[in-house]
Amino acid sequence: PQWLTRHKWLLIVGAVAIGLLILAACGDDDDDEDGVTPVDGEPTVVSTEPLKIGVLLLFIGFGAFYVSAANYEPFVPANQGSFGDFGVTGILRASGVVFFAYIGFDVVCTAVQEARDPRRSVPQGILGAVALATVLYLAVAVVITGIASYTRLNVPDPLSVALENVSELGWLQAVVDLSAILFLAAGVLALIYAQARIFMRMALDGMVPVRFGRTEEAHGAPVEATVITATIAVGCAALLPLDVLANLISIGTLTAFALVAAAVIVLRRREPTLERPVRLPFGDTIPLLTIVITVAITLTLPLAALVRFVVWVAVGAIVFLAYSRPRIERVIDERVARAAD
Repeated sequence: PQWLTRHKWLLIVGAVAIGLLILAACGDDDDDEDGVTPVDGEPTVVSTEPLKIGVLLLFIGFGAFYVSAANYEPFVPANQGSFGDFGVTGILRASGVVFFAYIGFDVVCTAVQEARDPRRSVPQGILGAVALATVLYLAVAVVITGIASYTRLNVPDPLSVALENVSELGWLQAVVDLSAILFLAAGVLALIYAQARIFMRMALDGMVPVRFGRTEEAHGAPVEATVITATIAVGCAALLPLDVLANLISIGTLTAFALVAAAVIVLRRREPTLERPVRLPFGDTIPLLTIVITVAITLTLPLAALVRFVVWVAVGAIVFLAYSRPRIERVIDERVARAAD
């Protein structure tokens, strides 16, 4: 891509960084257990979030001095004649297309089993991440559209393209380009981390093969699940167009949010005495609003994406009924028997 050829040295640095991240994802495979064991170790996690936030703050802070009010006209570009092509419908469709970004908040939830005080730290982590991300998203959007016309920003590297308009910030453009390589790789690693632990939990419940739940002794990390997840991710990234992946992930995330909201309502009625470390205020109002909003946003996405999602869910349902459900029933029977003993 053109944005990489501007700084060829970024390829070398990026390749080294990605290699190190892959090694970090795989970890040390010392597992010689044949069964599924829960995570009880304390993994070492190196967070890149402060660096990511620092780069965004640099962009916001320096870029704000070069904002031109003329670039905000028109504030909402007129619709070009079809649904989702600018205008109000464009805003609605964009909210659905970029919703895949919210899957990052689920990473906090998947680390519950490895958190020292999940009842306190997990809710704080989710709410804090949502608040901080919202502020940064808005600030970056205001600055980037003030520096460059929105007509130039439908590119893979919009921050870098916007900085091309400001010759005084050439150094910041290089920082942004390098950060894009490093932090995208780190973001992929974080999502692999999360999905591997989802597979591990599913293995413990009998939904997927037992190997997904095997953990290595040194740190209790699900190494096999991590390697398999990374391999699948690489394959999807190499073979599928970005817009197809983004739309599928967005629909999946929206559906997951709606199902969780529905589960809150159902559990309040079926299990009113269940211990709840975190309680959602305002009754069923927030879950109901969540369902309505997520379904509405889902319906704004392209029809082809909706059809792919239906096929995806249908395949998942077949696998669940044919493979997972009988195994889940056996796991439940075993747990009941152990509890009785």
